[in-house]
Amino acid sequence: MSVDPFDRLRRPVSTAPQEGTSESESRVRGSVAPEFIGPCLRLAGDAAVPALILRMRDGRLSALSYSYLTAVRLDPAGSVELDFVGHAVSVSGKRLRHVFDALAGQVAMELLESSGEFDEGGDVPFIESIAIVATQER
Repeated sequence: MSVDPFDRLRRPVSTAPQEGTSESESRVRGSVAPEFIGPCLRLAGDAAVPALILRMRDGRLSALSYSYLTAVRLDPAGSVELDFVGHAVSVSGKRLRHVFDALAGQVAMELLESSGEFDEGGDVPFIESIAIVATQER
């Protein structure tokens, strides 16, 4: 009998928080398939994520490799700072704890700037802006 490599993608996964973990931690570790958490954060589930995709509202895309990520910092006032080798990224918005958890766990596939002023509220992350600055000359 051969082993089906896609079997784990077909098995249901409980998304209920495990004992001793917060809801945001269980969201980061809980799903198999990629999923959106609101309009601004896409998680990878159990898939390996080699790079973080940053999507700007004007259509520009950037992908930065997680292997070059050296630090992730959360400022409760509304920003997440990322240090990559050669780049610094600043993400500004509201309720960014899920974003921080996903980035620190390297399961965020994509961060998207909000396409408008609409904020869903609740505990859904809202990303107002993403700024990328090269820290070394090419």
